[in-house]
This record gives sequence, C-alpha cells and structure tokens, in this order.
Amino acid sequence: DQTQLHEIAGGIVQSDRKVILSHREIEADGWPGPPRRGDQMIIGGRTTTVQGVESVSVRGQVVRYNVQVRGG
Repeated sequence: DQTQLHEIAGGIVQSDRKVILSHREIEADGWPGPPRRGDQMIIGGRTTTVQGVESVSVRGQVVRYNVQVRGG
C-alpha cells in the first residue's frame, strides 16, 4: 500500500480521527487509567494508535477525553 499521509497542522495527518471518551465510560469498563499516547484502540475492527489526548474538565473534574488516533 502506497498511501501517503499529508500533515494538516501540528502533527495531525489526514488519516487521523478524533475519538471522544467519557471518564465514566472508562471507569465503568475498568480501564487501568486514562488513554495515553501509544495506547491502541480497535475501531470498526481495525487497530488504531493514540497520538494525543486532551482532558476536558468541568469544575475541576475530568469529564471526557478527546483522543487523536491514527491507523486502521
């Protein structure tokens, strides 16, 4: 496969996707912690790799994670 990735801005490439996970969802599923760079996620049966994570807080409590993934 000769797919070329074109950087859009600041390390984000065309094949990147954004995944939004709630903190409650992570706790309910028993994840060992919040997602972090290098973790892998399976989306639609394809493996992606976490490139970056932004925590979103409300009144000092993390409520969700905006996760940038690549691959698949």
